[in-house]
Amino acid sequence: MGFDVAAAGVIAESGEIDSWTSIASARQVITIGVTSVDANDLHPYVEVAIQGGALLAFVAGEDGEDGEAWLDGVRFPVTGEYELRIRSFDGFDRGGYTVELYDEV
Repeated sequence: MGFDVAAAGVIAESGEIDSWTSIASARQVITIGVTSVDANDLHPYVEVAIQGGALLAFVAGEDGEDGEAWLDGVRFPVTGEYELRIRSFDGFDRGGYTVELYDEV
């Protein structure tokens, strides 16, 4: 997935985890936003993991407004591929969402 674009996804079944990958440079800072198509359906939980699976950052949709989860100012320690994982906050919600990545240059 590239920067400064939006992509659509769907959590179709309880317990499903969607995975998106992209490349980041060392010390690069990005913002990640996940917004539910219908705020009454999906409350997203978002994780960012670096190579090797180490968790870099996470946010739960319940921490902010219903149907949204934003990670502002995520700084990557090394250059490489990272994984963005999106699932339901409670593991049961389902629904469509959009995911956006912004390079904070």
